Amino acid sequence: MSQPSQTAIDLFNRALQHQSDGDTDSAIAAYTEAIRLEPLYYEAYTNRGVLYVQKGDFNRSMADFNEAIRINPSYADGYHQRGLFFLRVGDIDRALADLNACIQHNPQHGEAYNNRGLLYSFLEQFDKALADYQQALMLNPSNGEIYFNRGTVYLTLEDYPRAISDYDNAIRLNPHDLQSYVNRGFAYLMLNDSARAIADFDFVIQQDPQHAFAYNNRGFCLLKNGEYDRAFADINKAIAINPNEPNFFDSRGEYYIHIGDFDRAIADFDIALKLDPTFETAKNNREIALKMRLSQAN
Repeated sequence: MSQPSQTAIDLFNRALQHQSDGDTDSAIAAYTEAIRLEPLYYEAYTNRGVLYVQKGDFNRSMADFNEAIRINPSYADGYHQRGLFFLRVGDIDRALADLNACIQHNPQHGEAYNNRGLLYSFLEQFDKALADYQQALMLNPSNGEIYFNRGTVYLTLEDYPRAISDYDNAIRLNPHDLQSYVNRGFAYLMLNDSARAIADFDFVIQQDPQHAFAYNNRGFCLLKNGEYDRAFADINKAIAINPNEPNFFDSRGEYYIHIGDFDRAIADFDIALKLDPTFETAKNNREIALKMRLSQAN
């Protein structure tokens, strides 16, 4: 395949600079002019397709990704970007097919392994997800996002020590990623290490005073420690920030169980179940509160 002209390459580089500066429209215009000069410039089609995705112009983005792959059927990044597009619009089968094709054409494409790992995680195929994250880390050992993603699989599998280890690395590589602190704090909570859990939640709240999950999780730690007043304040703060999160009402319901106010506990579990009728923990806690209220009455 012939090399684009220097003028087209200059336009491509100018588009990259516009893209870096956040000037999407100017970047699209430069890519478009490069394509006009070089109709087989498949990298320009791919990059313009990414920008169309950002603008929500999915028809044009799909057309660009398809054209890039038609021009160069071995272009791994074309498959990768189209796979991400399919992932974004919820077309899981075609997303997986494109990510597989990307890796087939470029087995060193670390981002593709990471994104396929995310897809496998969504499908709850955790062994495949872990294998992809391992490969991604071999290729990109300084990418904190991959450690975060693998840590989240371990968290889901309740392998808390491994989750903590991965979140440690994610934080080392990206100290400002607050979600890693929240997730690591939750893992510490599950290991009954309240001191470390609270330290993580304290840090998140210090950095982001509106982080509802940090308040809720810290409140739950305090509840387990018997610090009921502080726990109640934290959980109420979480609800005030986000009154549509069922987990927060479940947490407050557990607080009410601890202090013996079963009517209020049941009311909070009812709210949690109204927000999420499939919330098994709230269903179970509501049954516990009903039985304890009946026992109290007798």
